[in-house]
Amino acid sequence: MYSEKVKIPLFHAYYDITVGVDMPTLKEHAESQFPGLKLSESVGHHTPGYTYLINHHELGNKLNVLISLEELNIPDGPAIESTIVHEAVHISWYIMDGVGIKVDQDNHEIQCYLMENIVREITRVVEMAREAISPTNDLDDL
Repeated sequence: MYSEKVKIPLFHAYYDITVGVDMPTLKEHAESQFPGLKLSESVGHHTPGYTYLINHHELGNKLNVLISLEELNIPDGPAIESTIVHEAVHISWYIMDGVGIKVDQDNHEIQCYLMENIVREITRVVEMAREAISPTNDLDDL
């Protein structure tokens, strides 16, 4: 499992990205971090990504995205790019709502810039996670 906190200075916002080998492990980890948290029963092996906002009585507001590498490695499964963009939309809406920005046809450019940042950051963290989680093949050195 690999986690990183990401800051978006313009919005004075943070969110956490956690990448793991499968969603049940990610879900269990998330629930252990926040006592009393129960993520949706529908979040399981066939869930490539999941974004959630919690308001914890002790830890405050937390915005988190979970990315599972399990589904992303299955042929004909969802592409990592699709999952990243999907979760980025959720994150952008949570952030904009949290700072009071109402998006409409006259001011949606702000969401575009925010989406660029979120997609770039999630992609970077997923790549770092793949390197950290994937076993290396040392047989080439023999």
